[in-house]
Amino acid sequence: MKWAKCNLGATVPESAGLYFSWGNTDGHPAGAGYNFSQAVYDTTPAAEIATNLSLEQDAARANLGAPWRMPTTVEFQELIDNCTCVWTTLNGVNGRLFTSNVNGNTLFLPAAGRIDGTSLNVRGVDGYYFASTYYSDVNARSLHFTSTIVSPLNNSSRFVGFPLRAVQDGTPNRSIIPPIPEDDPKEEETPTEEEPKDKDER
Repeated sequence: MKWAKCNLGATVPESAGLYFSWGNTDGHPAGAGYNFSQAVYDTTPAAEIATNLSLEQDAARANLGAPWRMPTTVEFQELIDNCTCVWTTLNGVNGRLFTSNVNGNTLFLPAAGRIDGTSLNVRGVDGYYFASTYYSDVNARSLHFTSTIVSPLNNSSRFVGFPLRAVQDGTPNRSIIPPIPEDDPKEEETPTEEEPKDKDER
């Protein structure tokens, strides 16, 4: 498992990046005027989704390409279980710093808040990150944290705007937990066959 070092649409770890409603692959920056409301959400194809997101519905895959995708609730839980997590500030931005208990590498998730309608709320106070995991026709699973709590099993309205952090499989994790390395197989030395001696050789 490898976690992206920045939010989708961002270039530095402390940036909020773009905000997405659950199941919609188009993101919008804070202050752009996009209306993250139930009424608008109901006009999008995402409103009809009734299962975990497919890769075609996954904003990380749509914007970054393979092998990137959104994390699942299980992967958010694994992140919490395998790291030491503290509330801190990076370049003036509040958020949660996850430090691997395996290799000491770090991952910073900014408390980027959420957009309800056109209003950016609780920025610097709360962090919300959608998982690809379905919960109901109105809610999806998300990671939620503040300065005092971290919950990977939050149920959030699907229409609101949250930032996204992408993951990918099958590569060493530069940010958090690398796969357990297998011992490098040692090349077996091929024995050199001794040339037969001449029958007259003593």
